Order: sequence, then structure tokens, then C-alpha cells
Amino acid sequence: MKTCIKCGYKYPDKDFYKNKGGRLNTCKYCCRLNNKVYKDKYRDKLQNDLKRWKEDNREHVEAYMKNYRQEHKDRIKEVNQAWRENNREHHRLIKSICNAQRRAAKKSATVDWSDKKKIKEIYKAARMLSLETGIEHHVDHIIPLVHEMVCGLHNEFNLQVLPWYENISKGNNFDEDIV
Repeated sequence: MKTCIKCGYKYPDKDFYKNKGGRLNTCKYCCRLNNKVYKDKYRDKLQNDLKRWKEDNREHVEAYMKNYRQEHKDRIKEVNQAWRENNREHHRLIKSICNAQRRAAKKSATVDWSDKKKIKEIYKAARMLSLETGIEHHVDHIIPLVHEMVCGLHNEFNLQVLPWYENISKGNNFDEDIV
């Protein structure tokens, strides 16, 4: 048994955190309370420090998150599915907002000189490939319509047909050598 110097109660040794010299003189309960008080008091400073650290270590954070997502794919999928089921209306709203933004970007990126017949043919080819192969195909914009570095056009020269998994893995990225 050991007495906590903060609260004065006696606890078994296991209720004190270990340190280099043995165990701390403050019990786990008081340590947790101290940590909570500290975090509440310095919340803004801690958030700014964390934000700055993440910015300074962007590559490390991205590599860690990519590795985490790969190792926990099933768990992430379960959590996302559960959230969508518990928040159906919110999820529908988010999807409709994203789709509206996508349609607006597509509309503003469609130029007058684009060949709308060729564009329709490309979408038709994607549907035909999906039916023939049994693998869903998407029409992808080679240069994304909305990107921090470029804005592509919605025309026949900027479209390609890809299997869905390639399009999803490509995301909003593009080959910078094209530009």
C-alpha cells in the first residue's frame, strides 16, 4: 500500500503509474484529474501545438494514416457503415450536397466548344464495358474538375473510361506531367 501525496488516500501499488525510479507519488486517479484540468486550461495552446506539429511532420502523419487505414480496413468500414445507418438523413443530406457541388463544377467546366455527342458516347462506352465485363466502369476526368492546383474541363479530351476500383483509388489526383 502506498499513500497518494495529492489526495492522501492509500492505494495498492498498481494504482500508481510506473516511472524510472519505481512508481509516482501521485495515484492514477489524481494524475488523470490533473491531466484533465491541464488540458482544459491549455486547450487552445495544445490544439495549436498539435496542428503545428502535424504541419511540420506532414509526410510522417500521411504515412501513418495510410498504414493505419490499410491495417484497419474492416474496422473502418464497420464504423462508417454504422454511422451511415444511425445518421441516414444526415448522410443523405451530405451526399446530396456533394452531388450538387459536383454537378455545379461539371456545369461550369463544360465549355461551349466541347462535342456533347462524343461525351455521351464516352459515357455509353463505360456502360457497355460494365455490362460486357461485369465490372463497373466509371468515366474519369484525367485532370480533375476541382483541384487545388488545376481545374480541368468537362470535354471529350479530358475523359477516360476506367474500372471503378482504379477511378476510386485515383481519387482527385492526376499526373502532373500532363499539365
